Amino acid sequence: MPLVSVLTPLYNTNPQHLKEMIESILSQTFSDFEFLLLNDSPDNSEIKNIVKSYKDKRIIYLENPCNQGISKSRNTLLKLAKGKYIAIFDHDDISLPERLEKEVFVLNQNPEIGVVSCLATTIERKKKIKHPKNNIEIKIELVKRGCVILHTGAMIRKSILTDNNICWEEELSLI
Repeated sequence: MPLVSVLTPLYNTNPQHLKEMIESILSQTFSDFEFLLLNDSPDNSEIKNIVKSYKDKRIIYLENPCNQGISKSRNTLLKLAKGKYIAIFDHDDISLPERLEKEVFVLNQNPEIGVVSCLATTIERKKKIKHPKNNIEIKIELVKRGCVILHTGAMIRKSILTDNNICWEEELSLI
């Protein structure tokens, strides 16, 4: 059983972005993961062809029978995930090679922590997105502006989600 499940819903993803995204996960310094990719635009055969061109046993490719929306797709992936930790990853994002390794390290060393995340830079603007870096900063930002966890950079203990019946709200899906 893998330690980490990387969950990625796909929807009419730009082919170049899809390739870069896949390669950024397959190039991780941490390798004990399964990579679940769910195509929510099953009529788009180009997505399937690109994903299937990668011959990596960690990749698990799935298709919805029809468009279900991102939240329902994430919930489907969560139910299929076998890992102790869930890494959230969007279809147009790129992770630096040590992302999974560093997040696993923090969770392994700190059993009281349920979720970790990372810093981000927007590619188009090359602008860093500022996020709090420690417990006090997180609490201050939660009071000031609400959730400050970068969703697509998050790694969560699966037990936190399953033991508390937490999932993505399907009625809030945009697509």
